[in-house]
Amino acid sequence: MLDKAKQSDLGSLTEMCKDIMSQISTNFTATEILQYASYVTKFQMKETTGFPFELTTMNLSSTGDTVIPIDLAQNVSKLHQFLFNETDYQPTETVQSVSDKIAKKQVLRQRLLHLISHSTMILLVLMEPKGQRKKNKDKQDSLKNSQSESENNSGTKSSSDDSDE
Repeated sequence: MLDKAKQSDLGSLTEMCKDIMSQISTNFTATEILQYASYVTKFQMKETTGFPFELTTMNLSSTGDTVIPIDLAQNVSKLHQFLFNETDYQPTETVQSVSDKIAKKQVLRQRLLHLISHSTMILLVLMEPKGQRKKNKDKQDSLKNSQSESENNSGTKSSSDDSDE
C-alpha cells in the first residue's frame, strides 16, 4: 500500500486522506494529514504489526464483521510503546471510557451466550415427543436390571467389586 501511495499523484493522495479521515478518530487535522501524505515518497517500511494486538471478532447487525479489542486501553498503550517507545503511556479518559463500554458489552454478550446455550438445552428437552422421557427412563432401568441379574446369576464378581474373600 505504501508503494502504491508513493506512485500516486497529490490529488489521489488527497482523496485517499479524505476517505481515511471519515473512518478514523485522530488529533491530526485534515491539513496535517495531507501535509504528511505529501512526504510519502520519503517513507520506508521498517516494521509492521496489527492493531488491536489482542482482539476478537463479531458479526454485528449495525456494522457486519467487526474487529473488537479485548482491552482497548491496554491495546492503545501497547501501540504507543510500538510507535513511540513509550512504556509508561496512560490512555486518555476518552480511550478509557470507550474501553470500559466495550468491556461491559463483552460481559453482556458472554452472559447472553450462556443464557442462550442453557435455553437451547432446556428447549431441546421440552421438545421431546410426548412420553419419550419415560420410555428412555424405562429402557435405562431395564438395562440396569438385566446387567444386575446377569452378574448375580453368573456367580462371579465384577472387576469393580473390591471386597476381599
